[in-house]
Formats: sequence, structure tokens, C-alpha cells
Amino acid sequence: MSRFALLLLLASLAFAGCGYHVVGRGTPFPGEVETVYIEMFANRTTEPFLEDILTNDIVEQFARRRGLRVVEQAERADALLQGSVIHFSSRPVGFDSEDRINEFSARIGVRAQLQKRESGRVLWQSELTWAEEFAASIDDITEQEKREQVAIRSASRRLAENLYFSLLENF
Repeated sequence: MSRFALLLLLASLAFAGCGYHVVGRGTPFPGEVETVYIEMFANRTTEPFLEDILTNDIVEQFARRRGLRVVEQAERADALLQGSVIHFSSRPVGFDSEDRINEFSARIGVRAQLQKRESGRVLWQSELTWAEEFAASIDDITEQEKREQVAIRSASRRLAENLYFSLLENF
């Protein structure tokens, strides 16, 4: 046997029991939780439609990954995911040499929990925040609002992703 083949054999034996696995395979959640119903998140801010955007992004995150199967009726779920948008702000964060605003930050905060449907036992809960910066368009209010909406949608997608992975890490 060549030296290379021997090293390859030893390396494969060493890594065979190391616990290495491909991310996204298997079910990381407790055995009694296979399905989840995602309730419409409440909006505790004055910014309209944040609950719609965020809830849709969360459903998409869960639906496209292995683990929990999203169901459309609460009665068919093992667990319920509930939450609220608890914070929204859009503030200037960057200024040019003449002290004019050239960058804003849209920040969204959420509070969420996963609980067993039948017992109401809380399995997981957390508060998460994400901020997304965007270029200012002070002279064109329509463009400014459009850029803010793009930042909100981006922050919502990242929050949904972080929520999923935060929940995953706790199981």
C-alpha cells in the first residue's frame, strides 16, 4: 500500500466518528414537534404593513428548509410560532462634509416565541433586531421612500433568517 493511500485511509477513519454532518439534514427539533403554524405577527409600531412583510418572510424561511413542516391551520400543528414587531426606526446615520444626510438606517425589532399547541408550553423565545442602511435621497421624497421600503424588505428577510437559525440553535 502506498504512503498516500495509507494516509487517506487513516484520515477517513479519523473523521468517520468525529460528528461531522451536512448542515440542513435531519430534524433538529424535538421529536414531538414536526409541524408548525406561523401566526400573523402583530405590529406594535406605527409603520404600516411590517407584520405582513415579516410574517411572509418567516413562512418562506421555514417552508424552504428542512426541520419543521409549515401547516396552514393551527389545529394541525404541533407548535405555534407567534410574535410581534416591537420596534421600527428609520434614522440618519451618515453625513457628508457639509453635514447633509447621505445615509439612513432602517431598524426592525421583533419578539417571538414557539410553543406547544396543546399544552401552551414555551419551547423557545427571543428578541431579535436587524438594521439595514440605505442611501439618502433628500431631494426626491418618492425615491427616499422607495429606498426605505427596499431596506425594510431586506431587514425583514434577514430577521426571518436569523429567527429561524436562532430557534434552530436552541434545539
